[in-house]
Amino acid sequence: MSREQILQHLDRIDPARCNYEEWAQVGMALQLEGLSASDWDLWSRRDPARYHEGECYKKWGSFASANASSPVTAGTIVHLSHEHNGPMASSTNVALDWDAVITVDAIIDAYEVAPKATEEPDDWNPANDLIRYLSTLFEASEH
Repeated sequence: MSREQILQHLDRIDPARCNYEEWAQVGMALQLEGLSASDWDLWSRRDPARYHEGECYKKWGSFASANASSPVTAGTIVHLSHEHNGPMASSTNVALDWDAVITVDAIIDAYEVAPKATEEPDDWNPANDLIRYLSTLFEASEH
């Protein structure tokens, strides 16, 4: 996820509606994703009732060890953004014609789509799975 995308989602989160844990998780996610403490501080200032000068910078240094054992990613920011304001509108939600051409105009971060190894179950019987699949699709009376 790009810096701009993260900041777009962050902008949709009202820090005044976040509890302390959510506020800290936003900071951890920003750090893990390569953003700065000043980004977190700037966002935190939007809650003047709870904002304390310099607090973000003090906490920032402690996040590296917390993120090592249980990483908090940009997904947390996206989740909070959706929780506060619903999903972001996407310009790609359009109906396509049958002969429409889809062009890729965005770079996909390989980190987001990293393949996961899958293991074949010990008791897997592909023939039985196929029989069960076909039995589910068709009635015995269908030829």
